[in-house]
Amino acid sequence: MHLYVKKAVAGLAAAALLLLPAAPAFADGGHSQTATPIKHLVIIFQENVSFDHYFATYPNAQPNADQSVFFSHAKSGTPTVNGLTGPLLTNNPNANNTGNGANAINPFRLDRSQASTCDQGHNYGPEQLAFDGGLMDLFPASTGAGEGPFCAAAFAYGKDKGLVMGYFDGNTVTAMWNYAQHFAMNDKFLWHELRALYSGRPQPRIGEHVSGHAERPSSQGCAQQCWAGHACRRP
Repeated sequence: MHLYVKKAVAGLAAAALLLLPAAPAFADGGHSQTATPIKHLVIIFQENVSFDHYFATYPNAQPNADQSVFFSHAKSGTPTVNGLTGPLLTNNPNANNTGNGANAINPFRLDRSQASTCDQGHNYGPEQLAFDGGLMDLFPASTGAGEGPFCAAAFAYGKDKGLVMGYFDGNTVTAMWNYAQHFAMNDKFLWHELRALYSGRPQPRIGEHVSGHAERPSSQGCAQQCWAGHACRRP
């Protein structure tokens, strides 16, 4: 769905190619074989988007404002993820930190009709400030972006810099959730390195867990290119 694939996805990465030997050894002496032997291992990292931004409430999705449903229900036995539940949704540190000023806000669901948003910051300095020594409570003040020279008010949805706390679910990022129904997700992969994208170096972030979200999909609806020369884009 990204219109600017170059920056929107740093990671469709075939990170590892695992080739099994032609005659694999089995513990029982070779009398049985795996029905679906693994031939390739493909690892996908999403650039500039926290895990919770796409999978905060997986596998539970809410109907859209127009009552449309694209991810009706998960398969039986689908486990929950280490996402946004309980206090992280209703009593989030970003909502309680006065340093966020008028933009202090709990995480909130973005509707499918709000798929186009203002692009959010991800530079090294602001990310360090947003992490706030591990408290993860200064995302609106440090990386949030709302109405301004690079984005029209219509794409901030009245949230201003608090827009950085928004998340999508399976009725917007339906393909992502469908992939998750068929493949494994690493919801506890923690990436400690912070760096802007220079020299073509990808920054894997799909498993980064934060109380707020340092990065977000954005849109062509923005009038100009956003932070650090990154083009606005669509999830």
